[in-house]
Amino acid sequence: MMIDDPATCPDPEVLAAFLEGELDAETSETVRRHLLTCDECLYIIRGTKEFKRESGISEPAIDRNRFRFIAIAASLVIAIVATLAVITSRRSDPIRRMNAAMRSEGFRPFEGRLAAIDYERFQTLRSAAPANLALTIPAQAALENTASPRSAREWYTHGVAQLVLGDGARAVKAMTAAAQLDSKYRADLSAARIALGTERDDAAELQRALEDANTALRSDPSSPIALFNRALALERLGDTARAADAYAAYVAHDPSSPWAAEARWRASHLGR
Repeated sequence: MMIDDPATCPDPEVLAAFLEGELDAETSETVRRHLLTCDECLYIIRGTKEFKRESGISEPAIDRNRFRFIAIAASLVIAIVATLAVITSRRSDPIRRMNAAMRSEGFRPFEGRLAAIDYERFQTLRSAAPANLALTIPAQAALENTASPRSAREWYTHGVAQLVLGDGARAVKAMTAAAQLDSKYRADLSAARIALGTERDDAAELQRALEDANTALRSDPSSPIALFNRALALERLGDTARAADAYAAYVAHDPSSPWAAEARWRASHLGR
C-alpha cells in the first residue's frame, strides 16, 4: 500500500490504515504531508471520527474491515454534504482551520482565552487519547505557512499554532512579537504566558500574564479576553480572593456565554 506523491489524495482505505498506524514510515509521512494542505482528506478523518462517536462504536470494537467501511462511508457522506464547507475552508486562513478543528473535536487544548478562537471546553492534547490529528495537522500547517513571520497577524497565527501544539515557550515568543507590532494582541499574549507559567510552574511567568491582561484592560476595560485571562492568571497564582473577584467581574460583563459558564465553574472551585 504505497503512495508516492503528497499532492495526490489517498483513497479511504489508505487513510484508515494511516489512522490505525498500519502504514510503513515512508508512506505515513507522505500521508501526513498531504494532510497539511488537503482539507478534503482532513474532513474525511474528522467525519470518520464523528461517525464512530455518534454511532457509539468504541475503537477496540472495530475490526479492520468495519473501520475501513466507516472511512469509506464517511468520505461519501462528506463529499456530498461538505462541498461548500471544503471550498470555504480552502479560502480561509490557518486560524480558521484550527478553530474549525477545535469545534469539530469539542475541546480547546489551552486554558486561556484567545480573540480568534471560539469557546470549547478545555482539555489538554495529552489527555485526549489517541493523539488528536484533527488538531495537530492544521496547527502544523499553520506553522509551515508562517515559518518566517513578518506581520503581527503572522506572528499571532504562529503563536496560536504553538499553543494548540502545547509549546508554551514558542507561543510566548510569537505572541510577544505580535503584541509588539500591534497592541491588540496583548490580551492573547496573556493566555500564552498562562500556558507557559502553568507548564513550568513558574510564578514569575504567571505574574507577567497578569500584567499583560491588566495592560490590555487599561486600553479596553471591557475586553472579555483580558478579563477572562486576568482571572485565570490570578487563579493560577493561587490568589483565590482576587481571582473570585476577577471572575465575578468577567461574568458582570458577559453573563450568558459559555465563557461565563466556565468562569462561574472556576470561581466555584477556587481553592479546592
